[in-house]
Amino acid sequence: MADRLLPWAFGAFHTTLLLGVVLAALQWTSGIRTALEAVGTEAGVAAFVLLWGLSWLGAARTLRDVDFTQPADFPALAGRAALWAGVTGGVFVGVVSLTLVLLRSAGAAGFFIAFLGGALGFVAGVVVGLFLTLVDAALLAGVQLAGA
Repeated sequence: MADRLLPWAFGAFHTTLLLGVVLAALQWTSGIRTALEAVGTEAGVAAFVLLWGLSWLGAARTLRDVDFTQPADFPALAGRAALWAGVTGGVFVGVVSLTLVLLRSAGAAGFFIAFLGGALGFVAGVVVGLFLTLVDAALLAGVQLAGA
């Protein structure tokens, strides 16, 4: 049962951490009120659900074949995590960009920008995913040490 709950926990942790960092940066730069007013409640909830769902799916795909009774093959795990974090970032930024393009009727140039946003989102997802993999590995190691 714990193995099935782990992707849910990582999905929630990663989404909350990412949004917390973004909101803290907005608060620090005094732009939080303007940004939150521009987004609106419905769009904010939709973005959160999309990011959480993608994070959960990425964590589930990353951890699919991991045997938690054996020492982890960290390079292989980090590679899978980077790939799925990249997919998460690319799809998230791509969907958000495409939604903005469709809402603003931006034409062909807008679709190119949405595609470019998805590609940049993939790269950003890989970088953030590798960092979160280190955090996750440290958390799992701590849990394993506490249980030993």
